[in-house]
Amino acid sequence: MSFSVVIVALDAAADLALTIESVVHQTFRDFEIIILDGYSVDSTKSVLRNYAEFITTIVQEADAGIFDAMNRSVKLCSKDYIIFLNAKDRLYSSDVLEKVWRRKLGEPDVLFGEHIYVDGGMERYFRSQRFDFIWQSLVSGDISPRWHESIPCHQATFTRRSLLESIQYDTRLELCADHNFLFQAFSKGCKFQYIDEIICHYFGGGLSARRTDRLRLELVDTYRRHSKKPDHVDRYFLGAESRLFPEETALTGLCLTGFDTDIDRSDFEKTHKLRWCYNSNFTFITPDLQITEMCSFVGFNPFGPQRVAISFGSYPVSEISLPHGHFSVSFRFDHPLQPKSELLFSLQHTGPREEAHGRSVSLALGKIVCSGRMFLDVPQFGRQESVCFCTDQSVQSNAVLLQGWSVLEHDRVWSIEDAAYVCFRVGREVEKIRFEIGGNPYVPNAARRIGIGINGITVADAMLDAEKNVIVYERPIDHGSFNQLLLIALRVDLLAKPPSDERLLGCCLHKISFD
Repeated sequence: MSFSVVIVALDAAADLALTIESVVHQTFRDFEIIILDGYSVDSTKSVLRNYAEFITTIVQEADAGIFDAMNRSVKLCSKDYIIFLNAKDRLYSSDVLEKVWRRKLGEPDVLFGEHIYVDGGMERYFRSQRFDFIWQSLVSGDISPRWHESIPCHQATFTRRSLLESIQYDTRLELCADHNFLFQAFSKGCKFQYIDEIICHYFGGGLSARRTDRLRLELVDTYRRHSKKPDHVDRYFLGAESRLFPEETALTGLCLTGFDTDIDRSDFEKTHKLRWCYNSNFTFITPDLQITEMCSFVGFNPFGPQRVAISFGSYPVSEISLPHGHFSVSFRFDHPLQPKSELLFSLQHTGPREEAHGRSVSLALGKIVCSGRMFLDVPQFGRQESVCFCTDQSVQSNAVLLQGWSVLEHDRVWSIEDAAYVCFRVGREVEKIRFEIGGNPYVPNAARRIGIGINGITVADAMLDAEKNVIVYERPIDHGSFNQLLLIALRVDLLAKPPSDERLLGCCLHKISFD
């Protein structure tokens, strides 16, 4: 393990020396110092000359802000992990790098710890926590001052160089691109490790401290992208009546067509918190980072009972009936849906309504709430790992199984529908996935066929023996740099009922292993 310490400076001669000193005196010696100077006009060059023997690279160039400079610096680094310091910030003690090195577990993409915020002579200790706790609190809208303070700053974060080569800081965000980077990386399945050590003194008074209104808006914009309760984010940062941002986000699901903007809502819509659908259909994108299995929504149907057909592409996935007047419905889709699936809701009746300013409408809709397996609830597997479907591993097995399966048995689980589903995450290092599957001996040989689909794409089609069959899926070389969420369908041509068994059975799944 080795470290690149990147120091970003601009007219910081008075503070730069102490920042460099905090690195130079580290007991762990496998590090390099990279200096990015944004064309300082003070005596910064003189300070740097005094430390020339310790500095690996000095680059003087104009940039479009601190996060642009940080992005540019990555190509100059050669070590495993990168930490970014601003001139004036300091590593907390001479053994910080050694402590991080000693406490590193496995191969995390991001390591982070605590920091002390210094502002005008006042020091305040900011304690962090495991990032999955931070993430889950944001997703559920359970945010508070303690939660906000636990998000690590970039001065207390060590990021794998290869990750920074794949995901850059969003330079459209002037003040909190580091927070956005962490949530974006975590949502892609990157591994985070929390180390309960103080990493740095982070000195305030910078750009974010001087532009509090801009910072607040950037924080809201960033956090609501990663929350299923964006209204909780709005209330916490902007107050109860704020309507600066849309109600929906990628994690809640998005209505794409069929509705007017919030600004154009009628009095009826505002009073009942509904939106008129000005068409005989509307499209909806299911939430990101979630395998959606169920859906519920409230609304107002101005006509008699009407049928709503829901389709994904050319395939129907559900059909419901809405009563006249105000309603609340919940339903399960015919099969699990991948994140960001585009659904078409087709309605039976349309007509002009006075409550909609005389325009032709089909219904008034409230929030659509989707439920299913969230990203963090789905097990993750790496190379040389496996999951056996048996009663001895019921917790892990049930975490992988979705709809279409019977109960676990001693060494297998039987499918009881034409299509049965499993889901899991795989590490970026996984190249092959092996399925150990048995056929139903009471299905005729010619009909004992299985098809395997992964994220909507058929990857295998094979005949099954009644005993165990091994089907190997090789992931494409360009499968991506990060952990991947996989929704897998196992489809059989025919089900059959064995003697003395009331179930119609398709195939039996014994084991899935990863190489």
